[in-house]
Amino acid sequence: MMGKLLFFLFALSSYAEFVFEKTVQSVFVDPGKEEALLSFPFTISGNTELTKIDEHCSCATAKLNENKKVWLDGEKGQVDLTLDVSLINRSSKKTVSLFFKKNEPQKLTVDLSIPVALTVMPRNQKWRVGEEPEAKEYKIVIAPEFDFEISSITQSNTNFDFEMNPSSVKTENGERIFILSVTPKSLDKKEFCLFKLKTDSDIKRYEFISIMAITQ
Repeated sequence: MMGKLLFFLFALSSYAEFVFEKTVQSVFVDPGKEEALLSFPFTISGNTELTKIDEHCSCATAKLNENKKVWLDGEKGQVDLTLDVSLINRSSKKTVSLFFKKNEPQKLTVDLSIPVALTVMPRNQKWRVGEEPEAKEYKIVIAPEFDFEISSITQSNTNFDFEMNPSSVKTENGERIFILSVTPKSLDKKEFCLFKLKTDSDIKRYEFISIMAITQ
C-alpha cells in the first residue's frame, strides 16, 4: 500500500500537462448576443494537480466540466468558458490561465471578432478656461448593416449648448454620420458635462452612448 502511495506521489511530481485539442479559438460574435460559450477539450498526459484558473477579466468565467483538482494520465475533460460579451465593445483577445502544483502554467486564448455598429470620434472634447467659447464637433458613425437611430440626448450640465444635425449623412460605403456640435456658454471655470445619447437599438451595448465635454 505504501509503495503505491509513493509511486502516486512521484507521478504527481513528474512533468504532466493538459493536452488540448486547441489552445486558441477564433469566434465571431453577433453584437446582439450577450454571451459566448466555448469549450476546450483536453486529455491528461501524466498525472497533475490543478491549483487555480485565472480568467484575467471580469467578463469571463471558466470552469472544468468535472469539479476536481487531481487529474490522472489518460483522463479526458474540458474547460468550459463563458464570456459576457455585453461588456466587450470591440474585437479583442481574451486569455485564461491554468496553474498547477508542479507544472508550468498553460494558457487558453479566445480571439473575439465583434462587428462595431457605432463609433464616436472623439469621445471627449476639451476647452481651456479663459479662452473664447467655440463649437467643437463629435462625429457619430453607424455602420451600414445597422439601422438604429439616435432618439434623444440628455446632458448633466446646462452650461453647454449642443446641436445635432436632424438627419444623418450617408457615405458612399453606406455608413451614416451624425454630427453633434457642443459649445460652452462660458469658459470662466473648470466644468464637466456628460452627454448621453439614447438610441432605439435593441443591442444592449448600443442603447446609450456617452460623450464628454470638459473645460480645464
